[in-house]
Amino acid sequence: ENKISEENVRELVGIPEVTYINKLLENIINSNIQEVIKCLDEISKEGKDIHNFLWEMIKYTKDVLVYKTTGKLEIYNKQEIENISKLAEKTDKQELLKLVYDMSDLDNSIKWSEQKQIMFEVRNYETMCKK
Repeated sequence: ENKISEENVRELVGIPEVTYINKLLENIINSNIQEVIKCLDEISKEGKDIHNFLWEMIKYTKDVLVYKTTGKLEIYNKQEIENISKLAEKTDKQELLKLVYDMSDLDNSIKWSEQKQIMFEVRNYETMCKK
C-alpha cells in the first residue's frame, strides 16, 4: 500500500495498541485477576514481545501518573486522554508508582530467564494476588 502507519509499526515490532494497554492497566488497578489472566494469555497467543510490552505498560502507567499529578498530557488523542483520566481517578499516586517499580523489576527479572513467558505470567499473577 506504500503507507506506513503507527498500527503497522506496532504490529511489526509486537507492541499492543494503547487501548489494549489501557484495558490491562484498568484490570490491574481494579484487581480483576480473571481479566488480567485473560489479557496475559492473549499477549502470549499473539506472540507479543514481552520486553516491548512491559516497556509500553511502564510508560503508560507513568503517563497516567503524570496526568494524575499535572492534569496534562500532550502525546495522546482526546479519547486516550479520557481513558487515562478515568484510570487516574480510580487509583492514587502511590499505587501507580508501585506498579511502575513492580513492572520494572519484572522486566529486569525476566531479562536473563530462559522461561520469559512463564516468569512474566507468574510475576503478574503474584502482583495481582498481593492487592
